[in-house]
Amino acid sequence: PSETNQLLLPKTSRSEDFSEFIGYLHADGFLIFNIIAQNTDEMVAGQIIEHLYRTYETSTMNYNTGV
Repeated sequence: PSETNQLLLPKTSRSEDFSEFIGYLHADGFLIFNIIAQNTDEMVAGQIIEHLYRTYETSTMNYNTGV
Protein backbone atom coordinates (compact mmCIF):
# COMPACT_ATOMS: atom_id res chain seq x y z
CA PRO A 1 0.00 0.00 0.00
CA SER A 2 1.01 3.58 -0.50
CA GLU A 3 2.27 5.68 2.41
CA THR A 4 -1.13 7.40 2.58
CA ASN A 5 -2.97 4.09 2.91
CA GLN A 6 -0.48 2.83 5.50
CA LEU A 7 -1.07 5.93 7.61
CA LEU A 8 -4.83 5.33 7.51
CA LEU A 9 -4.57 1.79 8.80
CA PRO A 10 -5.01 1.48 12.55
CA LYS A 11 -1.79 0.79 14.41
CA THR A 12 -1.66 -2.41 16.44
CA SER A 13 1.00 -3.86 18.67
CA ARG A 14 0.06 -7.40 17.71
CA SER A 15 1.08 -8.32 14.17
CA GLU A 16 -1.09 -11.46 14.18
CA ASP A 17 -4.19 -9.26 14.27
CA PHE A 18 -3.22 -7.69 10.97
CA SER A 19 -2.32 -11.11 9.52
CA GLU A 20 -5.75 -12.40 10.44
CA PHE A 21 -7.33 -9.34 8.82
CA ILE A 22 -5.38 -10.03 5.61
CA GLY A 23 -6.67 -13.60 5.68
CA TYR A 24 -10.17 -12.25 6.22
CA LEU A 25 -9.99 -10.25 2.99
CA HIS A 26 -8.88 -13.14 0.77
CA ALA A 27 -7.92 -12.61 -2.87
CA ASP A 28 -11.35 -11.33 -3.93
CA GLY A 29 -11.18 -8.51 -1.39
CA PHE A 30 -7.82 -7.39 -2.72
CA LEU A 31 -9.17 -7.37 -6.27
CA ILE A 32 -12.07 -5.18 -5.19
CA PHE A 33 -9.74 -2.79 -3.32
CA ASN A 34 -7.48 -2.53 -6.37
CA ILE A 35 -10.47 -1.62 -8.53
CA ILE A 36 -11.63 0.95 -5.96
CA ALA A 37 -8.13 2.43 -5.65
CA GLN A 38 -7.75 2.70 -9.43
CA ASN A 39 -11.09 4.47 -9.83
CA THR A 40 -11.13 6.72 -6.77
CA ASP A 41 -8.78 8.71 -4.60
CA GLU A 42 -6.40 6.72 -2.35
CA MET A 43 -8.06 8.42 0.61
CA VAL A 44 -11.39 6.76 -0.27
CA ALA A 45 -9.79 3.32 -0.57
CA GLY A 46 -7.99 3.86 2.75
CA GLN A 47 -11.21 4.87 4.49
CA ILE A 48 -12.98 1.76 3.20
CA ILE A 49 -10.14 -0.45 4.43
CA GLU A 50 -10.15 1.30 7.81
CA HIS A 51 -13.93 0.85 8.16
CA LEU A 52 -13.72 -2.85 7.30
CA TYR A 53 -10.81 -3.35 9.70
CA ARG A 54 -12.72 -1.70 12.55
CA THR A 55 -15.77 -3.85 11.77
CA TYR A 56 -13.59 -6.98 11.68
CA GLU A 57 -11.80 -5.97 14.89
CA THR A 58 -15.13 -5.43 16.70
CA SER A 59 -16.58 -8.73 15.49
CA THR A 60 -13.50 -10.69 16.63
CA MET A 61 -13.58 -8.98 20.05
CA ASN A 62 -17.25 -9.91 20.43
CA TYR A 63 -16.51 -13.49 19.35
CA ASN A 64 -13.57 -13.82 21.76
CA THR A 65 -15.56 -12.44 24.71
CA GLY A 66 -18.70 -14.39 23.87
CA VAL A 67 -20.84 -11.28 23.35
